[in-house]
Amino acid sequence: MQYVFYVTETGFRAYKSPRKADELIEQFAWDDIAQIELFISKLQTSASVMIVLDLVDEDLFFEWVPKVMPWEKSALLKRRKERLVSDKIALSEVHSTNQFRKSAEGRKEELILSATISDAFKLTRFLDNLEAAQILIKGIYSKPLLLTQYYRQVVRPLLGLTKDQENLPFLIISRQSKLDYRQTFFYEGEMRLSRPVEIEADDFEVSSIHKALLEETKLALTYVYNQKIIPSNAPIGLVFLEEDAAVLSNIEEDCRANGIIRANWSDKEFYFAAHTFREFSDASQYCIEEQGCYSEQSIVDFLFRNQVKGFYSTDYITRLRTFQVARKGLYGFNLALLAGGLAFVLVNSVDNFVNWQKLGLLDENIAAHQKEKQRLTELVKLQDDAQQIKASVEFSEAVLNLRVKRLIGFNIQGFSETVNRHPNIQLSTLDWRNVGPLDSMQHELTLNGWVFPFYDTYKNPVAWVDALVKDLQKLDGIESVSLDKEPLNRELKQAVRINTDQGEVLALPFSISLRLKDGQSK
Repeated sequence: MQYVFYVTETGFRAYKSPRKADELIEQFAWDDIAQIELFISKLQTSASVMIVLDLVDEDLFFEWVPKVMPWEKSALLKRRKERLVSDKIALSEVHSTNQFRKSAEGRKEELILSATISDAFKLTRFLDNLEAAQILIKGIYSKPLLLTQYYRQVVRPLLGLTKDQENLPFLIISRQSKLDYRQTFFYEGEMRLSRPVEIEADDFEVSSIHKALLEETKLALTYVYNQKIIPSNAPIGLVFLEEDAAVLSNIEEDCRANGIIRANWSDKEFYFAAHTFREFSDASQYCIEEQGCYSEQSIVDFLFRNQVKGFYSTDYITRLRTFQVARKGLYGFNLALLAGGLAFVLVNSVDNFVNWQKLGLLDENIAAHQKEKQRLTELVKLQDDAQQIKASVEFSEAVLNLRVKRLIGFNIQGFSETVNRHPNIQLSTLDWRNVGPLDSMQHELTLNGWVFPFYDTYKNPVAWVDALVKDLQKLDGIESVSLDKEPLNRELKQAVRINTDQGEVLALPFSISLRLKDGQSK
């Protein structure tokens, strides 16, 4: 539930959104203290309130001050606001208008706005009651500045003004009630003056209001010229925002006839517009035909439809804003955590899918390996003992493992040719293993074999094994070669007889380890 409290010197009106059909607007006078406190106590804790201040006692003062660096601006505004604080002031604010100029002395200056509202009707007590009830105040708005926002966001786009026209000086005359108007002057696209006026009409007839409106408009132009913001008799555009379309009948012609629009003004130097608030109201809750559509109702509907930043601030509102910022930050942090969790789940899902695919390929390789192993076993028809057949099959499996998996960059053909160049060497086993963790890409090859013939002297067997080690060190992809077991054991009982091309001879065992360079997937 949202509320807009429209505050005047006499009291305030409470507008509610969403509004039920034929629901009346609650009104309170400042003397009805008990009724106001009862109304505030009945507000829901979830309700939010926007407060619009439409007061004669609001003073808006524009002043040119020396331009300061961006990091010094907040301190400057704070010092000037502290000067405005007093017991008779309910609210005060100092804002930069972001308008700059160079003075006659060549000094860079910046235009700042100082605003104060007196506590003549106990506005401070009203705000304290809202704070005590812990009502969420979304913002406190100045009616002139809020009317400026309404013009920029609602009226100006529908008028279709060019960029050059927007910077021309112009005066908005907006109707607030039957006899109350507000005159707001804009210069270089920014509000510079705003004042409420009450027209003097003998009755509420359209003709009387029309005539009085022309008189007040003429006085308003004189007031603007006297402020010396622009040269005297300089063209000023006019924008009439009315409740009754009949009041605007022939308004431009009458402005020319009464000298409000000067004959020497060029049409390119000013623009004229006259519309009713109802023309700019779409899907309104309060700007309706039956109850009238003045600036008050239009502003209320505008606040309900748009997010508009408040102008005045109190310690309570500052705390609320800090809490809301912290809540939004926490909400954003939770969203970031949720997004991170979803990303983690997604990455894990992709990794699991890839691993599943790899397992499938591995199963296919194992099946292919088994078939190839069976084929090679059937082809091998060696006339040797059972131990020789077993060694040949295991060697074939090792070679096939290299062929199928292709996990390391090792030239098996070069290795075979190297061993083949040493006729006094016969290999018995060939073992592979990873060095380090299971997923390490570094491998080690262990060779076990026999050197022959052995005729009671170790010189030749040792030389033959050393020659093999040197040749293995020359192979591509080999990081290091180490002789783990030399054929120098004096226990001749470890010598065995093997069948070779030279017949049955004695042979000595030896063992060599080859450390391969880091492999890559092939």
